[in-house]
Amino acid sequence: MVKVNEKGYTLLEMLIVFLVLITICSTFPLLLSLLEKWTSQPQGLHPFEWEIASAQMRMDVREGSEIIISQGKLLVKQPPNVITYELYQNILRRQVNGAGHEVILQHIRTVGFRYIESGLAIEVTDLEGVEYESKLYRWTDVMNHEN
Repeated sequence: MVKVNEKGYTLLEMLIVFLVLITICSTFPLLLSLLEKWTSQPQGLHPFEWEIASAQMRMDVREGSEIIISQGKLLVKQPPNVITYELYQNILRRQVNGAGHEVILQHIRTVGFRYIESGLAIEVTDLEGVEYESKLYRWTDVMNHEN
């Protein structure tokens, strides 16, 4: 009677382990690229951020009694307060009576304010060069132009 040694490691088992190891190692580059994508910070402005900022500025302009564009700043008078929008480094910030630092938009390269009929236009360029524009109207000016 011949005894068979079954405690050994066969070539087939080694190939299966090697196949599993190669499969696991081949997924690492994919996982690293996904991790990089999740952790990278966008350099541009998200369109939803622009919509929220436009809504905030629209509300301030609509409720304001006077709008002044001076030295690249937008001043909205809402007595007794004066609301200022200005470019500060790479953000558009909002201040009330010269105090505070409310960030309205981030990742901004330029911002421009100009008068249009019955309101004003705001033009923003983000760090990626994408341009956004919004036109804000005051109801009192619209009503005065219709009469």
